[in-house]
Amino acid sequence: MVLFYKTEHFEGQLHSSAEGAVYWVRLDELPGMALANDMDQMMKIFLEDGLSEFFYFRENGGWRWELK
Repeated sequence: MVLFYKTEHFEGQLHSSAEGAVYWVRLDELPGMALANDMDQMMKIFLEDGLSEFFYFRENGGWRWELK
C-alpha cells in the first residue's frame, strides 16, 4: 500500500537518504524526468478534484490501473 499526501504548506528542509536524493521540482519538469511507472497518472490524484484513489488490479493475466 502506498499513501499519497498533499499539502499547501511546508516547513523545514528535505533530507536525502541512502534511497536517493530528495529535491523539489516544478510540475512542468516532471514529463522529462525518469519517474516511477505510471507516475504521470498518479499525479492526477493531486491535480484533479474528485480523484482520491489509484489502484492496480490483475486482468487477463496482466496488470491494469484505475483512478477513482
